[in-house]
Amino acid sequence: LNTFPSSDGFTIFPTLLHPKSRGSVSLSSADPSDVPVIQPNFLEEKEDLEQLVKGGKLVFKIMEQQALKKHTKANGVPLNRTSEEALVEHIKKTVETVYHPVGTCKMGNDPLAVVDSTLKVHGIENLRVVDASIMPKIVSGNTNAPVYMIAEKAADMILTAT
Repeated sequence: LNTFPSSDGFTIFPTLLHPKSRGSVSLSSADPSDVPVIQPNFLEEKEDLEQLVKGGKLVFKIMEQQALKKHTKANGVPLNRTSEEALVEHIKKTVETVYHPVGTCKMGNDPLAVVDSTLKVHGIENLRVVDASIMPKIVSGNTNAPVYMIAEKAADMILTAT
C-alpha cells in the first residue's frame, strides 16, 4: 500500500547512516543460476529502532516549525502520531534501505575477508570483486563516489598486472 503523495512536495526521512543490524547474502542452492537468499535483517538490533524513533520524533518537531509549516499543504505519513507505539508500528511497516548495502565480500586479511587488498578473491585464481561489496563498512554518504574510486583503482591494478 503506497501512502506517499504523488504530487510535488518535500519529504523528511530519518535515516540510519551506520545501522548496527547486519544482514546476509547466501546461496539458495549449488546452481549458479538460482537467485541468492538476501536477508537484510532490518531492525534486528534494538539500537536501530531506537534511533529511528528518535529521528521520527525530531521530524515531527521540524514539520511543525513555522518555516516549513507555511509551505505545507498536507502533513501526511504517518497519520497516527498519538504514541511512540504507533510510530514504532509505522517504522516496522515501512522501513527500507536508502543506501547501497555493502560488505558481502569484505576486503582484508582476516578470516571473514573474501578479497585481499588487490581485490582478488582468497583461494581462487583470476577472480576479483570490484564493487561496494568489498567495503568492510558503509561510508557516511552515498556509495557512488567510493565505488568509482574502487573501480578506477581496480582498473589500474588489472592493467598493470603481470
